[in-house]
Amino acid sequence: MRLRLRSTIQLSENASGCNDAFLRTGYSLTDRFHSQSRVVVVGAGLVGLLLAIVLRRADYHVVVVDKDGELKEVGAGIILPANACRALDQAGVLQKVQSRAVAPKAWVSHSYCQGDIFGRMELDPYIHDHYNMPFLVIHRADLRQILFEKAKAGGADIHLGTTAVVHRTDFNGGYIHATVIDEVVMAADESRHGRKERAFPADLVIAADGQQSEARASWLVNRTNQYRRARW
Repeated sequence: MRLRLRSTIQLSENASGCNDAFLRTGYSLTDRFHSQSRVVVVGAGLVGLLLAIVLRRADYHVVVVDKDGELKEVGAGIILPANACRALDQAGVLQKVQSRAVAPKAWVSHSYCQGDIFGRMELDPYIHDHYNMPFLVIHRADLRQILFEKAKAGGADIHLGTTAVVHRTDFNGGYIHATVIDEVVMAADESRHGRKERAFPADLVIAADGQQSEARASWLVNRTNQYRRARW
């Protein structure tokens, strides 16, 4: 039986650090995609891996593809406010994250020129007392590694060194095509460049490959990038 790709989701990270999901249709996931449906997530970043964890917990078959051949140490520290910690708690990783993170007591703003303090926001225990969740700071690479290990342990099929060939995605036939970097082949015969192509069957494809998502730009009807916002 051949599965059909019925919809795509685009995910973006806005200026406040929240993740928004936009369906091309007005139906909810549970209406259109029952458990056991096959989902391909393009991108093994923080969003893609967290999605993989949550979808596996809901009994979806999940494949994650990412063009990087390994989990690289990219970025620096990342702030996890109470709403982000609640999502991590629901995914079952908050305790592990807390073991690698720091819970700052306050956010203090200094004058760049003189060093004078002109603002202070209390965080601990204020945030936990009001939202029953911590406010944490962690290195992005540590958080990604925790999510990667949890997704793998939960049964997500993760393929690193695998680039989605977005222009060859077969929505009618129900397949997403990807180029796989095969390091074994590359070592044996450099002339073949160690690449091969395979197709992943899917009912749903999720573009979680970053703000400048190639998958989103290729698949969406309106290709205008709506998410070019300044972020810090």
